[in-house]
Amino acid sequence: MDHILQCHEENGGYKKHILEMFQRHPIQSNPSFENMSYSNSTLCCLLLAIILVAAPHTAEGQREITFTTNINTYASELNAFRQAVRTTNKRFDYFLLPLRTAVSGTNRYREINLRNSYGVAVKLAIDIVNVYVLAYHTSNPSCRGSYFFNDADARAAMSFVFRNSGEQRVLPFDGSYGDLAANGGSRRNTILGLSQLSDLLP
Repeated sequence: MDHILQCHEENGGYKKHILEMFQRHPIQSNPSFENMSYSNSTLCCLLLAIILVAAPHTAEGQREITFTTNINTYASELNAFRQAVRTTNKRFDYFLLPLRTAVSGTNRYREINLRNSYGVAVKLAIDIVNVYVLAYHTSNPSCRGSYFFNDADARAAMSFVFRNSGEQRVLPFDGSYGDLAANGGSRRNTILGLSQLSDLLP
């Protein structure tokens, strides 16, 4: 734990980094992605408000998506992200996320490369059945490795994501609001924005 704290304190602040990057969205089974309540999720706020997604490509059976902190092509690249995680099924004219029973193995996950204007980058592992963040990977020499939330879904993902990217570690907390708040502070006091995201990438 001290190793993780040191890494993030050296690169913009551990507590704010955790809240900015990895709060999860409490959604129901098989939700409509376009109709999600993004105000309840720091991650979704970041994705919708300040991040662009480039054209996806396939790597090792997974769809890998690259985001940058550039807002010039926001609308078109947000649509590319939606297409990468949704199914072709609709309900009330909204596309649905896949059911848990419909995806397995690497097909259940997407890796997102998140990069700022300085070239600093992290990777996020996303569960496409609910768009939860399960883990992240950093190449920062002081803390290189992959960090997974301490819950069942995140642990299960360890067999399919970030397998060849250095040591896999389990964080001492899960991705629930309660655990994130206990380790990082209230999400209501976390400032969201382009500059904040750029500065907090480890």
